[in-house]
Amino acid sequence: MPFSNAPNGDLSRQLATSEAVSGGSGQQRMKVEKAAIPTMRKAFQRALDRLTPEVGQARSDLRIRPWAGDPVSSEAAAKFNDRSVDSGEAALGALEGYQQQLNNAVLALEEIERGYRGVERGNRDLMDDKQSGC
Repeated sequence: MPFSNAPNGDLSRQLATSEAVSGGSGQQRMKVEKAAIPTMRKAFQRALDRLTPEVGQARSDLRIRPWAGDPVSSEAAAKFNDRSVDSGEAALGALEGYQQQLNNAVLALEEIERGYRGVERGNRDLMDDKQSGC
């Protein structure tokens, strides 16, 4: 889990800004303030939850069949299916790529959130130890 470089000292201050890494063809980084992480994660998750059923429906409903059974409609259907579903540049592929980016963002933000919770627990335990005289 990558964190921004910060001078040694209080870990909570060091973690004031984190970098979420999304997968895909190129690594992308975004700086995320600690307080914004839960809201961002929820927003990305809502978008993913709305997109996922649409992508599933598109997989089954986007493909068309030749409607007239003649060579012209066969060629038109083939070109439509190529552009919407089959080729590497098809609309469905773009939607699936977007879906994967949203999923990667959610996973990265969840990982950062878990890291913050772990650091906060460690800081709390350290303070409890100091207060109890250990």
